[in-house]
Amino acid sequence: MPGPKTARVVSLAPETRATLAQWVRSPTRSAGLVRRAQIVLLAADGQPLRRIAQQVGVDRNVVRDWLDRFRAQGLAGLADRPRPGRPRTFPPEVALHVVRLACELPDQVGRSLSQWDCAELARQAERDGVVAHLAPQTVQRILAAARLKPWRSHYWLHPRGPRDAEFIRCTRAVATLLTRPLARPTRRKRQVEYLALLEELDRTLPPSLTTIHLLADNVSVHHGKQVQAWLAAHPRFVAHFTPVHCSWMNPIEQWFSILQRKRLRHPDFAGLDELAERLAQFIAEWNQVAHPFRWTPQSFAKILAKAETALPEAA
Repeated sequence: MPGPKTARVVSLAPETRATLAQWVRSPTRSAGLVRRAQIVLLAADGQPLRRIAQQVGVDRNVVRDWLDRFRAQGLAGLADRPRPGRPRTFPPEVALHVVRLACELPDQVGRSLSQWDCAELARQAERDGVVAHLAPQTVQRILAAARLKPWRSHYWLHPRGPRDAEFIRCTRAVATLLTRPLARPTRRKRQVEYLALLEELDRTLPPSLTTIHLLADNVSVHHGKQVQAWLAAHPRFVAHFTPVHCSWMNPIEQWFSILQRKRLRHPDFAGLDELAERLAQFIAEWNQVAHPFRWTPQSFAKILAKAETALPEAA
């Protein structure tokens, strides 16, 4: 049977009800504040304490306490009270400086970055002499309090490639090649440049080498008609391609991923000269905090072991 009507009668003015309803619908309000707004709205609709507690998911005494606070203090009574704890480690000037940086593009303070993350904001605050040391976690708390997320962006995602037997076979085929020293770069990436590289290899490698393995990713440059015709005319060249969505197999791709996220995500360069200058600046800044990538044949072995374990489940 439904319980008795709550003795804590709540009457709401239209503007107060509208505010509480807006809090309930808001995706940015804290879960606690939304729950308290729901309690007050349900009580104003005449719901008993027991039913309010069931709908909101709290104890009936909690419902009673929040209704008492609302009746005594209004909307202000639903806010969180200050909690005891250690005093702030940093003065307000540090938080203000971090917030100001987060609201500016990194280029405006001389940093070669596309956008900020917590670690880079902490380093910049230290560079600016505002604080001797600042942890990224502290920056995250400062930005969360100000509802700032300067690292957010929207882009399309694709499903992960299947980790099946073909994935394992293809990975094993290219694992040893990807741990060897690699060769020269080119300014552009077209079939013309790729064919020039193949012609050079054909000239410089002795005829006694009857099988030459080529490792490439899946971009159209490596599958074009001109390239296919050349490979058909030079049968000692055998093409291998990394599995789809597995650029992580190439160590340089890890660096390219960092470069893309931190410097090239929002390209805004006047020309190639400025692009080259900003890339050189980014590399110099990155090398101050960089650590080596330890990518060995054992790295592949760990990933393949996980894939082989999952094969029976996928069958």
